[in-house]
Amino acid sequence: MSALSFQKVSDVSTTYPYLCVYSTNSDRCFLQIEMADNQDISFVLMPGSDLTRLSHAQWIQLLDRAEEHRQQSIENEEACEQFLEEAEAD
Repeated sequence: MSALSFQKVSDVSTTYPYLCVYSTNSDRCFLQIEMADNQDISFVLMPGSDLTRLSHAQWIQLLDRAEEHRQQSIENEEACEQFLEEAEAD
């Protein structure tokens, strides 16, 4: 199994950034890790992906990275809201 790499992508059409997941021997994203407005995580398999098999360790890595991404996105949103509240108060 090849190692996995992750790329954070910000998109104006989504509330939260998402992660593209790559196999290190490929330049095509095979999976997107997205967070919905209600902060649930979803995994979107990309069509045409060559990678069809993941090890148990890779699934654990995906789950850990998804939760880390979720927490970071929530913290960033809270910090932004606090900044805007403080700016309005000034």
